Amino acid sequence: MIFHMGTGEVHQGDDVFRTPEEQYIVEDFCRHAAAEVRLWNDYGSIERDKAEGVLNSIDLLNLSSSRPPANGITGDTLNRNCEIKSLKKIAQYESRHVRLCLEQLDTLLNENDAQRASYIMSRLHMHATVTQVWAEMYSSRRFSAASPQS
Repeated sequence: MIFHMGTGEVHQGDDVFRTPEEQYIVEDFCRHAAAEVRLWNDYGSIERDKAEGVLNSIDLLNLSSSRPPANGITGDTLNRNCEIKSLKKIAQYESRHVRLCLEQLDTLLNENDAQRASYIMSRLHMHATVTQVWAEMYSSRRFSAASPQS
């Protein structure tokens, strides 16, 4: 569906993303955005998920078997810290790809219809901005405490 800015009409059956290139880039955006949101959420709830026995993305990182001890330090704490850093780096990787998709889609949409591009991109940027706000909150203070018992 496309919202026509001047008339406020919504037309059923109209594709928002009209060309194969637009469709491909927005699908790529969706994949990276979904992964980014999941990773930042898990980054912020590592300890809570562990305490509750809930699967977290960090549980899928298997760095301990392939990583040699650093400076003779071994143990779960070192491995867990490496996994936490890796989880954050992977989330940042997804964030960079989200921004790249937005830049490419913006350029492509503006080639055809600047008003349409502005409308569509404002909504996609809003999603990316909200995700970035949460990422910054999780990075500055990981929300990892278990939920208080009532």
